[in-house]
Amino acid sequence: MTIDALRCGACSRVTPAWSLACPHCGTRPLAPVKISGRGSVYSTSLVRMAPEHLAAEAPYLLVMVRLEEGPLMLGRWAGREEPEIGAPVAVARPDGRTAWFAPGDG
Repeated sequence: MTIDALRCGACSRVTPAWSLACPHCGTRPLAPVKISGRGSVYSTSLVRMAPEHLAAEAPYLLVMVRLEEGPLMLGRWAGREEPEIGAPVAVARPDGRTAWFAPGDG
């Protein structure tokens, strides 16, 4: 499964966040691209006190993933057990503006 992202025409870096200018070099505009959605776990965080609209889902796990294309991306964890740092993961399902990651390499 792929993720919509942006690539800078000047420095060629990729950002998964929608932005008007490259967060690395400030160039604009950025070109839309599809990226793999694969990466490795960079960090995790257990959310116990969730925002009101997610309170019924707490506790839940967030994962920061270093994508193969370079950027870090925050998402929800869809796996059953907490992943180890460095474990391979892939986007399991994009859910609107939230990416859900699961174990594996896609």
